[in-house]
Formats: sequence, structure tokens, C-alpha cells
Amino acid sequence: GDYQKAISNLQNAESGALRIDSPRSARLLLEILPLLGECYLDVGDPEQARRAFGRVLAKQEVAFGKNSGSYGRSEAGLAIALTGLGDMKSAEPLLQHALTVIEKLPKGEQKGLCQVYYGLAKIAESRHDTAKASAFLNLALKRKAAEGKPDLESANLMVNVAQVYMVRKQYPQAKTLLEQAFAIQKSFLGDESIPGAGTMKNLAVVYFQMGKLDTAEKLFKQALDINTRLDAGASLEAAEIMACLAQLYASGKRFDEALPLAKQALDIRRKMLGGAAPKCRQGEALAADLPAAAQHK
Repeated sequence: GDYQKAISNLQNAESGALRIDSPRSARLLLEILPLLGECYLDVGDPEQARRAFGRVLAKQEVAFGKNSGSYGRSEAGLAIALTGLGDMKSAEPLLQHALTVIEKLPKGEQKGLCQVYYGLAKIAESRHDTAKASAFLNLALKRKAAEGKPDLESANLMVNVAQVYMVRKQYPQAKTLLEQAFAIQKSFLGDESIPGAGTMKNLAVVYFQMGKLDTAEKLFKQALDINTRLDAGASLEAAEIMACLAQLYASGKRFDEALPLAKQALDIRRKMLGGAAPKCRQGEALAADLPAAAQHK
């Protein structure tokens, strides 16, 4: 569950493989890049995931063909990254092809099918087709449950599904899934981990939306503390937690506490995403609104 260390090691491995002028280089990249893409998805960085999967797909087509499981799984990873970037139009045909490929594989080799179902659910959700989205989400959860005992991938899927429920404002359903995911993460990673902090942040958002502000504040602070200590603080996840906590403080007219957090979150996002990113524009709006709100409280 130490995704940052995994990403660093995989980046170093990719650089090393690129320096090798032999067929072995291509074989190494076929192993490295899909793992790198998955790690970026797990830490919520769809742009870097898109780049990693984009770098490997052509290599997998040459090595294995477009109808291979390896190609289908990377295709699905690329599609999930695209949905995270809001590009549903480009993601949908990739998911449809990945679904066709992976469903034709022997049952024991259908890894990646849960991810395809989840991606198709996000497409349906973007079209406000709640019934179809729910059907795909249920397929994803059932498929993962049928694969064996819950693992970190199970937890990640539960968090993803919970986030869909959060968008729908179905907070009790989201809360149940997040609590299950958090229990799995604790069993594998201990009481403090980067993935666990992310789940804690989502739980805090749910409590915030349900009006349980004291519980939400406590969870936001715990998540931020864990993230800061384990990930050096300057991460997009830390910025997300800071922005959420700033909004909670603003809702309680605690503007003096909200503004520094909003500014710090904005600084991190600008540094890591560039000033034109949607998250930066949202952060700029929050930081601009808080001083005016403080004057009229």
C-alpha cells in the first residue's frame, strides 16, 4: 500500500529499461508501465495514469495483439483515467472493446473485468442513467467478491463505488461501503496508510454532508495528519483534504481557520497541476470568496 514508493521505484525502472538497447527493454516496459498506470489510478492521478497506459498500449498490441488480456486490461486502465479527466466520449469505445476481450478469456484469467464494469458505470452516470449505472456497479462488486477474499483491490473498488453514491447524495450507502473499505485497508496496511487516509477523507465528506460536523472535522484532521506525515504533505490528496476542511470551517463561519487551508491547498494544486486545471480554478474561487464572507459574517 505504499504507492508513492512504488511509483518512485517504477519510474526508476522505466528510466533504466529505456537505457537498455535490446529486446529485453521492451519486455521490461510491458511489465512496468501497466503497474505504473494502476498505481497512478490508485493515488487519484488520472493524467499520469493516462500517460503510462498510453505509453504501453502500442507495445502490447505488437507483443500480444489487441485481443489479448494484457491489452484489454491496459485499455480499461486508460479508459478509467479518461473518465477521471472527464473525457467520457474517448473512454466509452475503449471500455466496450476491453469488455469484449476480457469476457472471452477463461474465467480464471478475467482480471480487469471489475474495472471495466466500474468504468461503464461512470459513463452511464455521466448520462444520468442511474439504473444502468447501478447495474454495472453491482456487477463490479459481485465480480470482485467472487474472486476470493477481500483485498486492497476490493477496498479500492468499494471506495470508487462509494464516490458514485456520494455524487448521487446517497450518503448512507456510501458510508457503508467506505467503512467496509477502511476495515480492509486497516487489516492489510495497519491503522495509518495513504489509502486509508483517502478513505477517511471520503468518510469525512459523507459525515459533513449528513450534518455531523464534529465527526467530519475529526476525520479530516486525522486524514490530513496521516497524509502529511506519510507523504510529506505536498500531495494532491493533502490539498483535497485541506480544501474540504476549509469548506467545513467556512460553513461554520470559522473563516480565519478556513482561509490559510484554502490558500495552502491552492498552492499545492498550482505547483502540481498548473494554474489552468479545474481544481485550481475551484480553489481560486474558494480562496477569493472567504475574505468577503468573513467581512459579512
